[in-house]
Amino acid sequence: MKHRHTHITLAAIVLIMLCSCVREQFTPSGLSGGEGYLYLQFGTAQNIEISTKASLKAESENRIMNLYLFVFDGNGRKIHSKFYDELERVNTEAELSSFDEGWYKVNSTEYGKSSTGTIKLKAPTGSGFKIYVFANIDGDMVKISSELLSHNIDTEDDIKNFKVYINQETTSRNGYFPMSGSIDNVTIKDGSNVSASNIQLERIDSKVVFTFKTGTRPDKRGQVIKSFEPKGWKVFNIPKTSYLMGHDEDACNVDPTTPTGDYSQYASMFFDSEWMNFEEFPDDKTSSFSFYMMENRQHPKNTSFTDYQQRSKRIKTSTGLNATQDVEYTSLSGKTGTKSRRLFENANDFSTYVMVSAKVTMELTGEEEGQTLGGYVQYIIHLGDWSSTIHNDDGKHWDDDEYSGVTNFETRRNVTYNYTVTINSVDNIRIEVETSDGANIENQPGAFGWVTVAKEEIAICDSHYESRTLTFHAKNMFEGTHAAVDDLSWRVVTPFSEGSPEVGRDGEDIPAGLDYKWVHFRLNKKDSDGKFYDQSRRKYTNRLFTETTSFRSADDNAESDGSGETGLAGYHNDGLMDIMDLVKYLKAQAHKYESWLRNGGNYDDYKCDFDSEEIDKAKICVTAFVDEYYYDADPIFGGSSPTLWKRFVNQSDRSIHLLSNSNTSKDLESSSTGSVITIQQKSIKSIFNTDEDYTILQNAWGLESVDEYASVVNAYDKDGYNSKDSGKNTDIFNGLANSVFEWGLAPSGVTVGDITTIQSGVRWDKYLDYETENSVPQMQSDYKYLRYICLSRNRDNNGNGIIERDELKWYLASIQQLVGIYVGGGVLDKSIRLYNRTTAERNSNEPSVWRQHIISSTNYEGENRPTVLWGEEGTSTGHLLGSFNWGDGLTSYTVRCVRNLGLSDDAPIKDAPDDFITATKNSDGSYTFECTHINTNALRYYTTRELDLGDENSELNHLYKKFETAPADKTWSTGGLSFKDLNNSVSAYGSSVYAGYCPDGYRLPNQVELAVMRYYTGSGSGENSIVSSGYYPSRTYWSFGVLGVGGTGKDGGNKYGFCADAGNIALSASASFTKARCVRDVRVE
Repeated sequence: MKHRHTHITLAAIVLIMLCSCVREQFTPSGLSGGEGYLYLQFGTAQNIEISTKASLKAESENRIMNLYLFVFDGNGRKIHSKFYDELERVNTEAELSSFDEGWYKVNSTEYGKSSTGTIKLKAPTGSGFKIYVFANIDGDMVKISSELLSHNIDTEDDIKNFKVYINQETTSRNGYFPMSGSIDNVTIKDGSNVSASNIQLERIDSKVVFTFKTGTRPDKRGQVIKSFEPKGWKVFNIPKTSYLMGHDEDACNVDPTTPTGDYSQYASMFFDSEWMNFEEFPDDKTSSFSFYMMENRQHPKNTSFTDYQQRSKRIKTSTGLNATQDVEYTSLSGKTGTKSRRLFENANDFSTYVMVSAKVTMELTGEEEGQTLGGYVQYIIHLGDWSSTIHNDDGKHWDDDEYSGVTNFETRRNVTYNYTVTINSVDNIRIEVETSDGANIENQPGAFGWVTVAKEEIAICDSHYESRTLTFHAKNMFEGTHAAVDDLSWRVVTPFSEGSPEVGRDGEDIPAGLDYKWVHFRLNKKDSDGKFYDQSRRKYTNRLFTETTSFRSADDNAESDGSGETGLAGYHNDGLMDIMDLVKYLKAQAHKYESWLRNGGNYDDYKCDFDSEEIDKAKICVTAFVDEYYYDADPIFGGSSPTLWKRFVNQSDRSIHLLSNSNTSKDLESSSTGSVITIQQKSIKSIFNTDEDYTILQNAWGLESVDEYASVVNAYDKDGYNSKDSGKNTDIFNGLANSVFEWGLAPSGVTVGDITTIQSGVRWDKYLDYETENSVPQMQSDYKYLRYICLSRNRDNNGNGIIERDELKWYLASIQQLVGIYVGGGVLDKSIRLYNRTTAERNSNEPSVWRQHIISSTNYEGENRPTVLWGEEGTSTGHLLGSFNWGDGLTSYTVRCVRNLGLSDDAPIKDAPDDFITATKNSDGSYTFECTHINTNALRYYTTRELDLGDENSELNHLYKKFETAPADKTWSTGGLSFKDLNNSVSAYGSSVYAGYCPDGYRLPNQVELAVMRYYTGSGSGENSIVSSGYYPSRTYWSFGVLGVGGTGKDGGNKYGFCADAGNIALSASASFTKARCVRDVRVE
């Protein structure tokens, strides 16, 4: 890892005053005896340019909004104090001469340049004074206010010992960064103007930036990483408190010799963040995230080591397990709990560290060439200040990298830490596991996870029903002519169980306590030469597999779904196998093949299903039928609950390893599985709150991870962008009801508001063609369009060939569900979000490449065409033909398939799941929006301050748990303002009090808040919402617009940011704003 750090520059932007305003100032009263004027110059420490979506830009990090000044004499007694707020600031430095006291600033918008200013104060005369200045108090993130300081500071010691505490357990900041500085030996002369030297203001926060890169250096086996896919990050041991002024020791300093049994005394002074997603992807091999925290400089337990890999070495128990300590703690909200803390051998157990989870795939070489390695890994990285020389290009390996200062675990205030982590391999995890039967070797103690090496393939499946052909080659089950399968088994990993079956006395598998019934298998058909089809899939059947002593013909094994199709001939009934059946069958076939290889003779006499007499060509092919990643009941203990979905939604992939053997490290942190084939399935993703203690939310909806056939099926219907919908799919929220009408399955005479079931007797094979190759969607040619594609995510579960109500689970998302995916996008991986173009695609100048429009199941009123959401804009919508006309002739589209959570499969179709937002109209005309149904990882912090200007992808564009609108529009009479001019003014002065764009205590909304007002007031169509008459501004600019990419923006339209335009959320090009509908957060504990 390469490490760089630089003191943070707090600079802010020189903003032009764009509205007429009057500050109340008073003519100076002059000096009395024993008084003088002091002009105190101030500036901010410098910073390097490192910014991501979660960290703020120079304008925000460098902003100075207010100042509190204290003057102490040589004995530490307070002789003067003064709070300088925005209303006492003058526009030019020259104006200070007209007032007794005041201040002036020039905020910088550039990294590397300091914000500067001057404070004028009238104070008693004397020498040897010490002056303290604090900036940006009265914010929301840190408990420090003008009132708190005025009541608690009487002496210099009070300042030195003053501790500040965070108000919210978050790694984000709202643009009001508390800063502090001091200057000694100041003299104020009687009746004179005196200028003092510059006082430097430093932030009390640290800024941490991590950049992960996919490496190119071979590991010790000569293998090179193929891909690194980040999954999330989490920060541990974040301090809740710090001294206001810098100290040699932290406000909460834990002696490294403290007995672990005493840790509960300190646990409440630290917190852990939630798991968060990576934010930036500069290119396809680079990803990054950032966060803020108070300083943490705990002393390490041991400083005698020199190897970087030992920084995160864990303490082991006598049995080789990693040691932990349970501690009690109290959160800021007063909630008590218990958590298990990791114990480290060298690092202080309260030093801050980051955990990163990722999926890694490797190119295998040598004896393993042609096999696939996939690993889900986690890395622990302790923060600190060290130096390194990394040998990436000279043929050297792990042990040749050079480090110094590895015993430093400090994170200091006002410092930016930039960590670059290059991932070259998962080999250290493999070594740890593969040697776990012997010595307890850990080459990289901070890395752990589970690794799979599959001889054939690792089949990755989405969360819906899926079928996939799999091939078992005989050569992968043999060592020479010996069938090496007797010691092979199978292994399963799900949210409900993990492990392999026990083996009974009779050699049969005992699967007690294992969740394995979600994958079934059926032998593939054969061609005229008796060779298995290795690509063509089978259809699902409810007939269970049974071997027979007599040969059954294809007619004997005909399909039981009423189609009359012939089946697969053989010494079996062509039924469905579970994993135990399949493993048993494959082992038996391997032994039959072994007998023939050894004894020769007539191959057919051995009744072996391997399809070639040449071992290198012999194979058995099956179709795997993977159930949707959904549980109606606990698969181990039984019993169902309306909120059971919270236990398996947004979880890690579940997997089944076929013909496998596994090893686990002695500390049980890492495992390695070798298999012939591994099936991994992604979980259902959801934007909803999955906290099981949040019982008010009983049902919801979730979505698939990817539209896997987007490159194959991208037209809505046979007429492309000019297609019409049914006109009856009018529900903005209930996508299932809309879809049933779009698929032609609705009974006659019903509407989306009263439909309960579907037509009877409609066959699945009207729409679906089951026996297609893996790369081809299972749709009949007349229905191979986006309008019907979500039907293929379902299955004929009872095998009768008829579409039943309870078999329609996955459907085309409604427009409001698409908006929900955008609103809750913060909890979703980048690849799952509505706009998921790669970096290269985003940078393309071809509209068909960088634009991404998603078709909903909701009719666009008055058009008889589906409503389309413009993914590159977030919440902007239009009809299908408009997407073509105004989207640069776009003709390729995508969809999102979703399913209900917590509702029974046969529930009336008109019954939609709970909404992700609850809106209430208040008696004064204001609206209150409850957002607690949304996953907390998709929400932002609470603030009473103005939101910083950010793009549509930033955290600044997220919702808080609850917010409300002002009772009415706020208008201004100073003339219309453009998006740029209005937001420049708000960035400089805020939108209320001084600027006058919002009532006192309110602020301008971001794009998502504006969209919520559009969808949740009035009828929901947008035409009669509270933001439907004219233009309403937001604080969100477009990442593809003028402020995002410069010039005239990506589409050449001089578009700056988002607004409400006659009820639709759109981009402002020529909009002139004369009013706003302002909002404010409502605190929720």
